[in-house]
Amino acid sequence: MILRSLTEADERPFLQAVSEWPATEEMEFAPKYAASEPFPSYLRRLESYAAGIDLPEGWVPSVTLFGFAGDEIVGRLMLRLKLNDFLWRIGGQIGYVVLPRFRGRGYAREMLRQGLQRARETGMNRVLITCDVSNAASRRVIEACGGMALKSKGSKLRYWLSAG
Repeated sequence: MILRSLTEADERPFLQAVSEWPATEEMEFAPKYAASEPFPSYLRRLESYAAGIDLPEGWVPSVTLFGFAGDEIVGRLMLRLKLNDFLWRIGGQIGYVVLPRFRGRGYAREMLRQGLQRARETGMNRVLITCDVSNAASRRVIEACGGMALKSKGSKLRYWLSAG
């Protein structure tokens, strides 16, 4: 599994992954993607977000990466390059999702491992990751990657992970 940015050649697997993402999921699979927009336009917007340009309100610069197993997309990871109050309390610096048909195969753990490498390459020493108290699978992934639990309250668990 390789975690990387999308290219124009990835339109077909991207659209397939978007079509498979259940509407019932809380997190978006492709943040700020609109089916009516041309794929190259979406790629340019992701590049802008990474550079901190034209960010939606409340967003910080973030790199959006996709997990590929062969020519199929198995999941998505967002690496947020800064923390704001919302991310500190709720969202964290790394958010990841795996398409339902690929869950339980170790892709989330590998995506997080590679995401931590990318965080290190951007100069981060550690990252904050959160997950819902009820999300046992995500908790196992975070802890398997070395997550150190912080004092949490409410419905979110918070962890520091070393990127170094």
